[in-house]
Amino acid sequence: MSVFKRVVEAHAKAKTAAEHAAAAAAAARNAAEIRFATDFRSQVQSVAKPIFQEFVADAIAHGFPATIEDGEDGKGNPLHSLRLIPEVGAVFNSNRSNECVYAIKGLVTEQKVEHASYFDQRPGKNGIKKGTFGIQSINPSVLERELGEFLSSALKARAGERAP
Repeated sequence: MSVFKRVVEAHAKAKTAAEHAAAAAAAARNAAEIRFATDFRSQVQSVAKPIFQEFVADAIAHGFPATIEDGEDGKGNPLHSLRLIPEVGAVFNSNRSNECVYAIKGLVTEQKVEHASYFDQRPGKNGIKKGTFGIQSINPSVLERELGEFLSSALKARAGERAP
């Protein structure tokens, strides 16, 4: 075999091996992302959803409008959130800046969970708190602590403006 032919064949083999390695890595990453999204949804169903439902039921019982939403963000990341207006007798309408939102989002490509508290979205306010953690952060003690801080922050942000 000529030198030229050996070099060309070696180059072709190396290129093919690199392509196979890249495809295998992409397949492994895709499988891990699918597993994470499945685990996120499972944790939401078994852990977060009951806690959110109890929170919303209590909010409604105290005269606050509240609701739960499931879905995905614009990047296909699964999202579970609750919305409320911390004002007795208020109603949901087109002015979403009066609403407070607590959301957990599965950041699929990062395989992390974002906990986001939007406790004051009114114009001129910056009532946002976010943190990114592992899937194990979807547990009762974390969610109950975070929801307590969320509600407390929302009520404090409006203290003196309206009686809660």
